[in-house]
Amino acid sequence: MGTEEAPRSGMASSLIGQFSEISRLLDESQSTLIIDPILARIANDAEARGDFGELKSAILWALHSGKAYASCEIVQFYGFRFRWPWLKKEIEDMLLDKAEKVDFRAMRAYELMLEAFDDNWEDRDLFPSLEA
Repeated sequence: MGTEEAPRSGMASSLIGQFSEISRLLDESQSTLIIDPILARIANDAEARGDFGELKSAILWALHSGKAYASCEIVQFYGFRFRWPWLKKEIEDMLLDKAEKVDFRAMRAYELMLEAFDDNWEDRDLFPSLEA
């Protein structure tokens, strides 16, 4: 899958639609309190199915496409909740790429995403469902 191409399965397309809606809501409200329950529901649904493949595809779409306003928040939420090594590696690779291109703004965004992989992530309180 190319970094710009959306996954083609029905579930991944549905998740991308939900991530787009999350982005719209965050843009309008400027509050993660609005998007937290949606992110939590998506995570709970994936856990209940025991299948994270479609969620992975949708997260990678959010991370790479440039079309998700809430990409940082989406990645932070799932990064903290699941601590997936594949996601952390993807972010580290993107950070390295932006460092080589001296893109400080993008570097800071990826650094913020990586902070969510720490047990003591100080922005965890922006997502009440992560406190449970």
